[in-house]
Amino acid sequence: MKKRLMFILLVLVLAVSAFAFPGTLESVKFDGTTLTSDSINKLNVERGEEYEIKVAFTPGVDLDDVEVEAFISGYEYSDDERISDRSGVFDADANTTYVKKLKIRIPDDADEDSYKLRIIVSDRHNSPLVANFNLKIGLQRHDVKIKDVILNPNGIVEAGSAVIATVRVDNDGEKDEKDVRVEVSIPKLGVSDVEYIDEIESDDEENTEEIFLRIPRCAAPGVYDLNVEVAYSGRHKTVSAKKSVQVVAGEDCGDSSSEEQASVVLVGLQSQTGKPGETLVYPITFSNNGKNSKMFSVSAESVEWADVSVTPSNAVVVPGKDSKVVYLNLKLNDDIEAGSRVFYANIASDDKSENVAFTANVVAESSSPAGWLEFIVIVLVVAIIVLGLIVFFRSRDEKEYY
Repeated sequence: MKKRLMFILLVLVLAVSAFAFPGTLESVKFDGTTLTSDSINKLNVERGEEYEIKVAFTPGVDLDDVEVEAFISGYEYSDDERISDRSGVFDADANTTYVKKLKIRIPDDADEDSYKLRIIVSDRHNSPLVANFNLKIGLQRHDVKIKDVILNPNGIVEAGSAVIATVRVDNDGEKDEKDVRVEVSIPKLGVSDVEYIDEIESDDEENTEEIFLRIPRCAAPGVYDLNVEVAYSGRHKTVSAKKSVQVVAGEDCGDSSSEEQASVVLVGLQSQTGKPGETLVYPITFSNNGKNSKMFSVSAESVEWADVSVTPSNAVVVPGKDSKVVYLNLKLNDDIEAGSRVFYANIASDDKSENVAFTANVVAESSSPAGWLEFIVIVLVVAIIVLGLIVFFRSRDEKEYY
């Protein structure tokens, strides 16, 4: 009986070994670090980086059509972008060690977590040789990226008009970034502008305010590079991006008088009246009678006694033969005292600007119904007293007469 069991076990072992991969995985190096299969310790790697993997293996027999693959499972968007690489198909001679170099990139939006790096060596017929290695995907201390650059108008702009850029900045680092400087420029036209983002929290993203670039009226038609540079980590680190802007010919650049007359800024009521807590609205109309699009902007000063805002945007691009309205909103504080107050807003058109004064007349809150009732009662009491005195004196005069 024992001999029969031993024979069955031997047959099973031979059957399994007949399909097992006839080779040995000698070593796996990840960015120069030798990994140990299924080790408790994890190798820390940072997202957004590309790493080289060296896989060394030795076949025990001659093999045809061998492949080596490395991949990491569990990435949320692996349907679109897999964290993997593989060698080409090759033949391998027995008792010869082969080293294959692979590269994988850890995506910027990979979750911070523990993962397994899987190495597979396989051919057409045998079961694959599989080994697992523990990794920890972490965040870089400072890692900011330009996620998007939105241009208005997009791609094509007339000479003499403006292009507005909004930059979306992504913070993939583990540290919050403060005072992030964003510069947009077209070097060949000599135009640039800068905006600051106060703070971008870790693993979050923010948009800049609109950044304006005025294209010179006499700019030569052509395609120009628009550069975006973001400085962060105390301006010790930068990241950049580039887009193309096509400039087409605009109006005649020789005579500017007609261009100056083509813009009309109409400020509505510059004096408004309201109560504490109310919002006063000052409409401003921008008219462009020229052919080219023109840029207008409103920048209001901050005041302690109210909140100032501009809607729908503090800057607008008005097409030729068109007009747009923006609204300067003044939200009065609840505790503001009655009286007149003046504040200023800068209204700009291209390279011209003017400070305009606006007045807010604050009136006291109307008396409450209870106050009015108290006042009426007092008036009635006084009237009754006066009437009583009149009756008293009349009756006394009548008695003296008789």
